[in-house]
Amino acid sequence: FQAAFIASYYDPVFSTYYQQKRAEGKHHKVAVGAVARKLCHTIHAVLKNNTPYEIRQ
Repeated sequence: FQAAFIASYYDPVFSTYYQQKRAEGKHHKVAVGAVARKLCHTIHAVLKNNTPYEIRQ
């Protein structure tokens, strides 16, 4: 949860996703939970495919 909270501020992809959820009217904790889920999927894909995570600008 804390990693998702930080990612929602500093990573452009997760920040955009967080802002989309907030624009939908979601509460802050719900939006961070959605970012956490997306972060878990991203981490799983990185480990599964053995590729580095690259921040998209």
